[in-house]
Amino acid sequence: MSLLPRNNPVLRAELKHQQHVIHTSRAGRGWILLALAMLVPAFIASLIYVIEAFTGLTLMDRTATAPTDPTTLLAVLLLTMNFALYVVVTLITMGLAASSIAREQEAHTWESLLLTTLDARTIILGKWWATLRALWGDHIMVGWLRFGLFAYFAVEITTSTDMTRLSPPILSLLLAFGFIAV
Repeated sequence: MSLLPRNNPVLRAELKHQQHVIHTSRAGRGWILLALAMLVPAFIASLIYVIEAFTGLTLMDRTATAPTDPTTLLAVLLLTMNFALYVVVTLITMGLAASSIAREQEAHTWESLLLTTLDARTIILGKWWATLRALWGDHIMVGWLRFGLFAYFAVEITTSTDMTRLSPPILSLLLAFGFIAV
């Protein structure tokens, strides 16, 4: 058996089960709508900061310093949602992965899996990759918000140093670090 995800039979079976669990979960529509209401402005903030970081344009007025200033609110929302979504997605990912192994142990099928030609490493990797693939959209959301947060930092650096924009190598490093940090 290969360790590559596409050749792992545990991955296929576990992915099917986890997608079923996600689609039949007890998460209420109200909570999902509330999360979306908070995420949409954070995504817009990310887009604005990415455009400003790459083009040097100023799309928002940064002269106002009041706490209710839209620029301040977007920055706070972006930071808050970045942290909150990262924690939630990390916990859900770890929970799904752990429950997939616990489910095998509770059903007493773990020993049967070990008796197959698959080794324990292949089984665990299949379950882990299935978890990541089942939640890929959530991880992309976290990545976009993280990218927007580092673009915000790039914009703030250029604003505080009176530059029109960062040099492309420095901007690329900053944004690449932000994307890798996901």
